[in-house]
Amino acid sequence: MAQARFIDTAEGWDIFQEHRGEITLLELNQALRSRGFRRIHQRTFDHYHKLQRLGYDDYVSINRLDLRHSTDSVFDVLDRSRYRSQPVDVQATLYVPAASGIDIVVGLVTGVSEESARFSTTDVDILRKAGRSAKYNRGVLRFDRTGVERVVRVQDVATREGRAEAVLVFRSLLTLDILLEQDRPRQAATFSIDLGLAPSLYDLTETWQRTFDLMEASRAIAQGFVDALSDDQRRGLASTRVDRITLSSPLELHSLADPLVLAVILYVFRWVRIEIQEIFEIRATRQQIRNEDREEERRDDRHEYEITSRLLDDLKKALEVGQLIQDLDPSVREALELGPEVVLAPNPDRLAVFKDQVIEAVTDLLLNSDSFTIEPRPDNGEAVGGGNGAR
Repeated sequence: MAQARFIDTAEGWDIFQEHRGEITLLELNQALRSRGFRRIHQRTFDHYHKLQRLGYDDYVSINRLDLRHSTDSVFDVLDRSRYRSQPVDVQATLYVPAASGIDIVVGLVTGVSEESARFSTTDVDILRKAGRSAKYNRGVLRFDRTGVERVVRVQDVATREGRAEAVLVFRSLLTLDILLEQDRPRQAATFSIDLGLAPSLYDLTETWQRTFDLMEASRAIAQGFVDALSDDQRRGLASTRVDRITLSSPLELHSLADPLVLAVILYVFRWVRIEIQEIFEIRATRQQIRNEDREEERRDDRHEYEITSRLLDDLKKALEVGQLIQDLDPSVREALELGPEVVLAPNPDRLAVFKDQVIEAVTDLLLNSDSFTIEPRPDNGEAVGGGNGAR
């Protein structure tokens, strides 16, 4: 039996979605054969169910999904599963190197997210050659109307009815506001993180990375709420902008973020700050013991690390996704301008992934700084909330 190709597994995913997962492997393979495609195996069928649990609309190959979830860090550059594709119809030009010169491919971007684009063209041979090459599979995608360009990697090429379609993965994230020429409302907020006297460069860059993790994972949770709405109520989220940043101690980030994203951050921040008060008390005790007994300090250090690790696991289990959805509901409705009759039912499995990431980021920032505050600001610049976490 011939091995299934990408075009076969992508078609199988379309059939799977048409039946909302209520289809057996045998029935799906029968449908594939009736459409002229090869049959899939149990591994691919299980992969469809995983995509369904994570809330994906577009088909993502097994290898690509594994790459997205291959890191244990809160957010690695390669792990971009938080970004959701949205349908568009944008003229674009792909430039890919060839053995002699540059191949130019004219086509359409039919779907785009911050991390990748779906590209369709009638230049089948050129795109197929780029997808198969290990040397010439990188190029530049130019969005013709806006002139925005991104370095891309060509992968997952499929041909159908005289057209070729491919996934183009951006080397650096794309801000959709620029491409779609949209301006969403944002709320100002200040993040202040005190790292003590003369922090190391590593501590500074690690803390800055954590703020990025926090903002982007929270944005994925907010997107989960938005995706649960009907088509006429759904809206795009504003990308996070930096109004001003001070790379010193305290590190200060003056941001402009979507109100819904900020609501998620503040909720988790306040919840974690209360829950980890025990750790701050242990640290105060450790400082007193250090002055009395050096050996006791070493034993207490190990004790603190063990408790912190266990506490982080407990925090993730304690904050249920259902609680997050319920407690955020009023602020979500206010931000989305929704009435009480609209039912919010985001994908709970997908939200659970990003909920854990936000908890990790907030906990690290609280425990590894002398203080950490978040202060939303109304238009007049005055602070309207926030909190402190001091060790």
